[in-house]
Amino acid sequence: MKRERIYNFLLFILIFYCILSIVLLNPISDLDEIWNYNFARNVADGLIPYKDFSMLQMPLLPLIVGIILKIFTNQLIVFRILAALLCSAIIYMMYKLFIKLNIKKELAVILTFLISYLFKDLFCIDYNYATLLITLIIIYYEIKSYQKSKIFIQSNKKTDFFLGILAGLTITLKQTTGIFICIALLGNKLVFVKNKEEFKTYLRSFIFRIIGICIPVICMIVYLLVNNAFGDFISYTIKGVAGFSNYISYKNLVNWSIVGALSVLVPFTFVYAWIKSVILDKDKTIYFLLVYGLAMFVVCFPISDKIHFLIGALPTIMLILYEICKLINYVFNKIVKKKIIRDIFFPLIYYAVYVMILTIIYLSYLNYNHYFKNIDKTSKLNHFCYIPISENLETEIKKIDEFIINNQNVKILDASAAIYMIPIDKYNKNYDLLLKGNLGENGENKIIEEITNSNNTKYLILKDKFNKNWQTPLNIIDYVKNNKEKIGEIAVYDIYE
Repeated sequence: MKRERIYNFLLFILIFYCILSIVLLNPISDLDEIWNYNFARNVADGLIPYKDFSMLQMPLLPLIVGIILKIFTNQLIVFRILAALLCSAIIYMMYKLFIKLNIKKELAVILTFLISYLFKDLFCIDYNYATLLITLIIIYYEIKSYQKSKIFIQSNKKTDFFLGILAGLTITLKQTTGIFICIALLGNKLVFVKNKEEFKTYLRSFIFRIIGICIPVICMIVYLLVNNAFGDFISYTIKGVAGFSNYISYKNLVNWSIVGALSVLVPFTFVYAWIKSVILDKDKTIYFLLVYGLAMFVVCFPISDKIHFLIGALPTIMLILYEICKLINYVFNKIVKKKIIRDIFFPLIYYAVYVMILTIIYLSYLNYNHYFKNIDKTSKLNHFCYIPISENLETEIKKIDEFIINNQNVKILDASAAIYMIPIDKYNKNYDLLLKGNLGENGENKIIEEITNSNNTKYLILKDKFNKNWQTPLNIIDYVKNNKEKIGEIAVYDIYE
C-alpha cells in the first residue's frame, strides 16, 4: 500500500511537471483566462461577486482562487500554477478511474495520455474544469462502492453524505451543470429499483445525498445574504440569462478530425451504454460513466466549441476507450490463441509506456528551458509578471493605460477591456466583461441608459477594421457611435465622448 501511494504521488508530480511546462509558455491572449483571473483578482481585492463585479456563473471558484491569491501574491503566474494543479488532478483522476475499471496500469497510462493530448492546448483554470474534477471523483466513489459490495441498490450514510456534498459543490461552481449532476446523483439508481425493500434502501440513500447537497448550497446562499449580494445574484444568474444569446451549433464539431469523430461517437455511446447496462443489465460499472456523462454533457450547450465539448464529453470518451480495451482483451484471449503473439504484444505496451514517459519528460524539459531562457522577455506589467507577451501587445497596454490614468473616466467597450484594467488596478462593473447575457437583468438597456446619462466619460471602441468578439453586444457599440462624438484614436480603438 505504501509503495502504491509513492507511485501515485510520483505520477501526479510527473503530470503536474508536464502540464505546468505547457501552461507557462502560453502568451497573454486567452480572454477566458483573463476574465477568470479578473474574478479571482476582484475577490482578492475585497470585492463581492455580483454586488461589486459582474459574473454569470456561481462564485465558488473565484472565492477559492481569490483567497489563495490574497495569501500568496495577486499575479497571473500564481493563477496559472493553480490551473496546472487543477488540470493535473483531472488527469490523475482519469488514470485512477481506468484502474478502478480493472484496466492494467500500463494501458491506463496510455489511455490517460491519449485523452490528455486532446487537451494539450486547452489547459486552464475554469469552473467547467473544476466541475469535471468533482464529477470524476463522484464517479470513482460510485464505482468503488458498487465493486466493494456488488450490490447496486445500497445505502451508506457516510458515502452518500460525502457524495452529496461533492454534488452540491458543483452547483456552487456552475448552477446549470451542477443541477444536472445532482439529479444524476439522486436518481441514478431509481431505474434499477425492483421491489419495496429496494425502494426503502434507495430512499435512505436519497435522503443522505440530498442533505449533503443542501449544505454547500445553503452556505453559498448565506454568504450572499450576509454580503447583501443576493438580489444582484438573482439579477445576473437568473433574470439576466434571458439576454444570453451566445450560441455555437453542435453541428460545427462534426468534421474530419479526432474531435469531429468523437462528436459523432459520443451520442451513439449514450445509446449503447444504456442498452448494455440498463436493458441487458450487463456491466453496471459503465452505467455510472453513462449517467454522469449525460449530466456533464450539458456543458456542450449552447456553446459547442472544442473545449466545451471535450470537458462535457470526457466521461463518455473514457467509456469509449474502456469498451475498446475490453474488445481488444477479448480478441487476444478468445480469438488470438497463439501465446507467442500475446507474448510479443503485451511487452510492447510496457516498452511503449516507458518511451512515452521519457519523451514527455524530455519535451517538458525543453519547454522549461525555453521559458527560463526567455524570462527577460516576459511581461513587466503589474499582475502579468513572468507571463509571455508580444512586444506589440505590451506596448499597446502601456499606451492605453497611460491614457486611462490621464483621463478621469474611461470605459473600454470591448471584450478585452480587463486586459488593460488589470495592470492599473481598476475595475468597471459590467464594462470590463461587456458580453451578451453577462450584464444582469435588462442589461444592455441598462448600459445604454448609463451611457446616455454619462458626463465627461470617454468610450474606447474597437476600430471597424478589427473583428469584434462574437459575444459583444453590438447594439451598445452602435448606440455610442450614433449618439456620441468621435474625438480621436488610440492604438486599435476609436475614442468617443
